[in-house]
Amino acid sequence: MMRLLHWVLAPQSSLPKDFPDEWGTPPPRYDDRVGDAAFSILYSDIGPEFYQRTGTLPGRNDGWLAQRASTTVWDISSLEKGACLDATSTETSWRWFTNQDMDNIWELDTQQMKADLSVYPFTETEDAAFAMHPGNGVADYQIQRLEVYWTKVQPPLLYWGLVHSPSKDADQSPLTTFAAWTVEYRPPTANTLTITRLRATEATFKSLMSRVISYAAQHGISKVVIWNLDQSLSNLASEMGAQTFDRTENLPSFKWYGAERGSRVTWAFNEK
Repeated sequence: MMRLLHWVLAPQSSLPKDFPDEWGTPPPRYDDRVGDAAFSILYSDIGPEFYQRTGTLPGRNDGWLAQRASTTVWDISSLEKGACLDATSTETSWRWFTNQDMDNIWELDTQQMKADLSVYPFTETEDAAFAMHPGNGVADYQIQRLEVYWTKVQPPLLYWGLVHSPSKDADQSPLTTFAAWTVEYRPPTANTLTITRLRATEATFKSLMSRVISYAAQHGISKVVIWNLDQSLSNLASEMGAQTFDRTENLPSFKWYGAERGSRVTWAFNEK
């Protein structure tokens, strides 16, 4: 079944000429709605090889390619008292955003992501790069899917993003430092705040994350998690008491339908 998805999602120009006889009748195409995908993604819980083997033809390992899958975790209960700043700080350079406020942030972030990709610093092993934009419900879904659980958190969770901006118009200024998150609150498992988008420099990362961690602690959340943190920031996270490790599940994987070889394509902004 997974192999058949390529024959529905991909442009016909990127597919083999003939559909395999042993697979029976080709699946119907709906080119008025799908069929022009540049790529498709999934998250594998069964290792990196299974979905790679589900390619466009029998025996062809041109399916979904698993990507880097690292996790950085702060166990809040193990952090030293006073290690984090008070999240209720009213410093004017930091703005907390409700879920409704985030639409403007997603629009700004999308524009910056496009600009970043237009000047992406390709290496000798890279020919193309792509990203999933956070707008049109992509980022909001991460919050909404567990709403039935996190609405029970006390005190109530009011904020889902934090932006640093010297301007009062944070939703109009360039985004250089911000975090957005969702909350995995599914008793009896540990309550986790997971960063879904992050922009930070080495100079601002600790200030940003100390406030996010403090916010989580005030709501009884026991862990803060970031996926695929840049190495330079991962070192700073370690200084703040975080642990980083490679995951064996939730492996981000993509199938590239463009002319470039998938192994030479980079998934940029590959976060939660």
